[in-house]
Amino acid sequence: MTPVPPLEELVRITAVARRMKLDVQTVHRWRSDGRLSAWRVGRTWYTTEREVERFIQAGTRSASEPVAPAVPHYGRARRKEIDEAMAFCRKRLGL
Repeated sequence: MTPVPPLEELVRITAVARRMKLDVQTVHRWRSDGRLSAWRVGRTWYTTEREVERFIQAGTRSASEPVAPAVPHYGRARRKEIDEAMAFCRKRLGL
């Protein structure tokens, strides 16, 4: 397990979800799947801005790559909402 970064670098998972306009459980699912590194401090889960940027970059694809099919438990509308939130975050972070 990676060491916990300095406290001033930590961002609450709930803040990340709010900023990405996603349900907190979605971000926690990414954490539990291992797609997003996070640390538990007391009863609260945290990640870092750097980790969120890495996660967003890992989710980007070039125009030549095929688009993955929608995840079955999301409807098309939800998938569009997630794609829009990811685009918003990329723009916000200057990626």
